[in-house]
Amino acid sequence: KYDYRLGLSATPKRYFDKKGTQKLYDYFGGVIFSFPLDKAINTFNPMTGNTFLVPYKYNIRFVNLYGEEIDEYSKLTQKIIAIIRNDKNTNTKDDLLERLLFKRADIIKNAKNKYKALSEIIEEIISDLYWTIIYCSPKQIHQIMRILNQYKILAHMFTMSEGTKERSEFNGFSERNYLLKEFSKKKYQVLVAMKCLDEGMDIPPARKAIFMSSSGNHREYFQRIGRVLRTYPQKNMAELFDIIVVPSINNFSEDSKKIEKKIFKKELKRYTEIAKNAINRAEVLEKIYEIEENIRRI
Repeated sequence: KYDYRLGLSATPKRYFDKKGTQKLYDYFGGVIFSFPLDKAINTFNPMTGNTFLVPYKYNIRFVNLYGEEIDEYSKLTQKIIAIIRNDKNTNTKDDLLERLLFKRADIIKNAKNKYKALSEIIEEIISDLYWTIIYCSPKQIHQIMRILNQYKILAHMFTMSEGTKERSEFNGFSERNYLLKEFSKKKYQVLVAMKCLDEGMDIPPARKAIFMSSSGNHREYFQRIGRVLRTYPQKNMAELFDIIVVPSINNFSEDSKKIEKKIFKKELKRYTEIAKNAINRAEVLEKIYEIEENIRRI
């Protein structure tokens, strides 16, 4: 019904929804202008004299699953393969398959070895930890807070529990906006967030992001990165820390190995995309290539 339409999005592609994505593209007439990440961190804004986004360093940590996690992951994979092979296409089958896929993804998201990697990262950057965001899952958040407390780090959770209504005890701000202001003023060194800081929140002072839990959702991943790449006075660089689970497939069946290699290869494409635009691209791409070769040989 409208003569003119304009859509603006950093992530227009819908996750697991090709039809929905195509409808959006058809409605708006396709992409008429694109300003990708590599241009945003290398093109100077004539209004400010700075690049549109700050350059960044990308750090990746590969971790493995524990023994019991591997066993559970393997069992779920076998069940998924059996359902896929079943010729019967029913709603019950689709629902069961979806539940199993989510359950398996949760094992990767919440892998226990990620806590050790987090401690190592904290020890490396503890002298310069202000304006750091840790992204995690609901299952991880309390353990992460305990780890931060052990290091005597000033941290606060940022979840759905923090209110959005303006209140007198927060000086007329909502609890969320009050926390962000206190974070900007260095009252807190770290915000531990779930999905509430993915998008729609402007936190330009944020300089570091640690990804404890990332889904395969390309949109979620890039929205989170966007929180720390915003320009800010005296902010010359951002730093990203990505904790990535490597599939432990040595004892898997050949069918399971093929599936896991395919999934991990797809994941590595996303990490490679981020690495290609990083300041330390050569170092990170070498790590990715090395782990990719190791998995290929199994």
